[in-house]
Amino acid sequence: MSEGLITLLVITVLIFVALRKVTERLRIPTPTFTAVFMVFVLVALAMFGKELQ
Repeated sequence: MSEGLITLLVITVLIFVALRKVTERLRIPTPTFTAVFMVFVLVALAMFGKELQ
């Protein structure tokens, strides 16, 4: 279980860095880390819930 949480955090940080670079190049406002983390966690939980069925 802890390995999954660590993986989730690492992937979230990587997504945030990539998203930040893209938004800087496109000159649009950068979302906060909290917003990116919440959306990613919701998507991960939805995928995990779908796998349980």
